[in-house]
Amino acid sequence: MPIKFNICQEEFKGKFQERQPLIIKGAVDTTDVRWSDVNDIISRCDPQSENFRVSFPSGNIPKDRYVHTYFHVGDVRRKLNKPALYDFLRQGGTLVANNIYDEPIFNDFAKYIAQFTGRQTVTSAYITFGKTDSYREHWDSRGVFAVQLKGRKRWVLYEPSFEAPLYMHQSKFIEEKYPCPTEPYMDFVLEEGDVFYIPRGWWHNVTPLGEPTVHLAIGTFPAFAVDYVKWIFRQLPECIHARMALETFEQDAETIRALSEHISARMNDPTAYQAFMETHLGEQILETRLNLEKLGDAKVGALKGDDRIRLNVLRTDISDEYLVTNGGKVSFKDELSTVRDFLVDNPKIGVSQLLEKFPHHSRSQLSEVLYLLATNGAIEIL
Repeated sequence: MPIKFNICQEEFKGKFQERQPLIIKGAVDTTDVRWSDVNDIISRCDPQSENFRVSFPSGNIPKDRYVHTYFHVGDVRRKLNKPALYDFLRQGGTLVANNIYDEPIFNDFAKYIAQFTGRQTVTSAYITFGKTDSYREHWDSRGVFAVQLKGRKRWVLYEPSFEAPLYMHQSKFIEEKYPCPTEPYMDFVLEEGDVFYIPRGWWHNVTPLGEPTVHLAIGTFPAFAVDYVKWIFRQLPECIHARMALETFEQDAETIRALSEHISARMNDPTAYQAFMETHLGEQILETRLNLEKLGDAKVGALKGDDRIRLNVLRTDISDEYLVTNGGKVSFKDELSTVRDFLVDNPKIGVSQLLEKFPHHSRSQLSEVLYLLATNGAIEIL
């Protein structure tokens, strides 16, 4: 399920990402998202988890009021108390499911956003039927793409009062010092199929309009400057100055000066920065669909021409020679470098189309290379 961003990556990153909100009208086709799909996904969530809740403006409903605990053949199990959940929703509550993963119908949207922004994503779903706000005005410590899958919602947006919050910051704990502005920056209705980008730190309040509504909040998580500092500091035991015992400032001034110079030199070293970014990207995972029949069968060693594939890499601009994935670096040496470039420019393509593009390469060799990329998660079979 692609997202039509209607803006190039360069323009988005230069004008909007971390800077300004952006409404993208008609960005997704929602016809393939059925209520049966939504019901199935919610049914597979763990209702006892802190990631699952039923919310009202006054707070979250206690778990024991909508989660049923019972014994089954000696096991303690928990499941949704459906009559109770239905009742809370009829009263205007909002069902919130955070950290949804391995659900292609929802996570395909997240994957497009991850590759568009070059950032790891986390998917949450918000479902309600009434007119009651699920929260009051607040901001998030991550940039969010709101994908309106069903119905409509009213969004009121306010400019930041606390710039660039991190994960340890929450608006409810510092709003007395950094209150929400009184004048809205935007006030509009997000319609089905629209996508709305909200940079981190922007105050907002979201109100349902008395109709069935489902939207995804897909949070984006980049590498932050503080992460780079932490990465540098984890390597400090290799530096002799960091291993010195301290007594008094006067006695240790030279050690502190030398250590600070070492830290500064490392942080301003492009090679260190590149290594940090590759480490960060290598820790991120883009989910792929399980494909047992093609990738788990020892009798299959190559992809077929009618297979369709999608490049499954968070960022392709880190190096011209290799791709950084959760499985490590994937190098394309010699004549295969042109295959890498083609995949970067055509991230979603049929295997037969790719093979036809390189008539001078061995078809069997290329198919085997694609197969290896698929087994390692660098490409996904659609």
